[in-house]
Amino acid sequence: MKNRFLSLSMAVCMICLLILTSCSAAEVPADNGGTNLDSTALTSAAQPVEAFTDVPSDAWYAEAVQYCQGKGLMAGTSNTTFAPEATLTRAMLVTILWRQAEKPVVNYLMQFSDVPEGQWYSEAVRWAASETLVAGYGDGRFGTNDPITQEQLDLIFQRYTDQPVTDGIPGFDGSSRHTTRAQAATAVMNYAQLSRRGTGKVLVAYFSATGNTRPVAEKVAEVTGGDLFEIVPAQPYTAADLNYNTECRANAEQNDPGARPAIASTVENMEQYDAVFIGYPIWWGRAPKIIHTFLETYNLSGKTVAAFCTSGGSPHEDATLRGYEPDAVWLEGRRFSGASQVEDWVNGLDLPKAAEEENKMYLQIGNTVWTATLEDNPSATAWKGLLAKGPLTVDMSDYGGFEKVGSIGTALAQTNRQITTRPGDIILYQGSSVTIYYDQNTWNFTLLGHIDGVTEAELRQVLQAGGGNVSVTFSLERPGDSGAGVFNFEARSVTLNSGYTMPINGLGTYSLRGATCVHSVKSALQSGVRLIDTASAYGNEEEVGRAIREAIDEGVIKREDVFIITKIYPGSEMADPEQSIQACLDRLDIDYVDMMLLHHPDRNDVKAYRAMEKFVEDGTIRSLGLSNWYVEELESFLPQVTITPALVQNEIHPYYQENDVIPYIQNLGIVVQGWYPLGGRGHRLELLGDEVISGIAKAHGVSSAQVILRWNLQKGVAVIPGSSNPDHIKENAELYGFELTNGEMAQINALDRNEKHDWY
Repeated sequence: MKNRFLSLSMAVCMICLLILTSCSAAEVPADNGGTNLDSTALTSAAQPVEAFTDVPSDAWYAEAVQYCQGKGLMAGTSNTTFAPEATLTRAMLVTILWRQAEKPVVNYLMQFSDVPEGQWYSEAVRWAASETLVAGYGDGRFGTNDPITQEQLDLIFQRYTDQPVTDGIPGFDGSSRHTTRAQAATAVMNYAQLSRRGTGKVLVAYFSATGNTRPVAEKVAEVTGGDLFEIVPAQPYTAADLNYNTECRANAEQNDPGARPAIASTVENMEQYDAVFIGYPIWWGRAPKIIHTFLETYNLSGKTVAAFCTSGGSPHEDATLRGYEPDAVWLEGRRFSGASQVEDWVNGLDLPKAAEEENKMYLQIGNTVWTATLEDNPSATAWKGLLAKGPLTVDMSDYGGFEKVGSIGTALAQTNRQITTRPGDIILYQGSSVTIYYDQNTWNFTLLGHIDGVTEAELRQVLQAGGGNVSVTFSLERPGDSGAGVFNFEARSVTLNSGYTMPINGLGTYSLRGATCVHSVKSALQSGVRLIDTASAYGNEEEVGRAIREAIDEGVIKREDVFIITKIYPGSEMADPEQSIQACLDRLDIDYVDMMLLHHPDRNDVKAYRAMEKFVEDGTIRSLGLSNWYVEELESFLPQVTITPALVQNEIHPYYQENDVIPYIQNLGIVVQGWYPLGGRGHRLELLGDEVISGIAKAHGVSSAQVILRWNLQKGVAVIPGSSNPDHIKENAELYGFELTNGEMAQINALDRNEKHDWY
């Protein structure tokens, strides 16, 4: 009995000793020069780091221990030891997280029997309990000295952040085993690193002798956010140099192993780039020799490299290039005939990540888009994790005369501190609601971020301060970046998913014939219009082509300045699409067509579209689209084709607004264009005379037609009004000297009657 009592007494002493040792290891101000964690400010510079004798420099946790010590999050058990295999207590963990959150002060009535005031962990426990990161026990205790299991650590970090901080930690399986100090330090460092991971710096270098590679390179740069560098030969290639049927310069270079055409300019500071895309046309089955010059000029060792090429039919080839940079990470390259598939390819690549990313998000309310800068705290990180799953739309209502508030449908950890809000502050309220302030209020809040560059008056107007509900969409990508192209009102154009740029206003030629058509098209071009819409069924492709050629000859435009759309019709044309497509090209006679559409759905529409895809590969058609396609038709059609349509052209005007169809199409990455934008076939006068529209026109000193066309543009709908009157054509293009207010847009939106003016 005596031996059992002694054994039990020794065991109790050992347990107490371990608890005391582990507590001092992480949190108790250390004696003999140890780190006083209670006085360590996490926002200050990293503290001097001393080596621990029990932390080998090559240990898997060495970097994490150094990080946590340097940031003042964890100290050693003494000046020379860290005790990596010792267990971590509940008090230790919440104090580490509290300090990583910059020691927020919370007003929370804490009634744990084992947490007296004034202890090194008291404020941390108060914070963790208020954030529901760690709860107490049913008997009223917090369990300050209870060890944290791996399962509990995993759960707490899930509440704290959605980042996979415990993945890959040796010996960590999420079980009931105790968490070691080494494992905890690694989880804390992983959180800090993962929450700051962003997109690496990218260079897109390309050689484009005839212009076909350029739009693909531009699309790669758009998707990656990379810098463009055109590989321009010091001695430009002439048409004769590229005449492959002769002993031309290009042939001679491709057949000469030592040929290295000089490059006119250099990349500034190549060292700054983590990834390099290299684009080029295929010449006789291989990359042009100027690409070899590029690779010999720069050291790409250690960088990630991806090659892409353009060709009419030759496969991708980069085998001859990889030998220049054996120490680079070469990703799978690809051949393109156009830019429509670029985004899928780039998004599938394992590109390197940079250390930090710009801490931004976007808010969209109707047609208004705001940028907000996010805070650097655990709640903002969790908020970003929520938005990383996709845009979040919140219905928000007015509260208190100073804010809009709405539920986010889940609960996030709070990082409360007492602040006085500014107009534009975005607040996480009680963990489950988001608030946008348009006035001041003082309370204990979790600040998620602040809207950039918006005045209080603008906030009040757009948020309908003191009034009705608003729907706010929060996202990490600027609205339109992953869907339809954003309209550039300064350039009066939009970048299509094919990589080409299209004007957002043009001339429709549906009713124009003969000399009237020629004169109308030339009048439009002289008035600055750069988009002309025609169709096989209009019977005027020859006249449109003639007007274009004459305008070129007269120096009004160059071919590349104007964007021509035509269409093939259902029935016999789609039944024999190759012949019909070629007939359109022949009638227009302008070298190539910028875009060809299918005019209506048809039993042969997939067959016809696939035929158009082949003409895209040949370069005689640059972009493809559809006309009179709606949601059901698109859902059935799109899975059957390879190239995503760049445009859908439908009837759209204030009496028939398609407010359910337009967002659906735009979210597919397809631009919407409206025909009959002013109403049609007997309805135009009624629409132009509408009191709401004419009243808005009077306020801006413009015509009703201009108001309607501007309304379309601000909704993200391109327009092609038709006219043979030179004055009206000019007026219909003058849409950029005024802007409709949100209220005026709402007034026109309210005119929708779902009233089509044609049968299709």
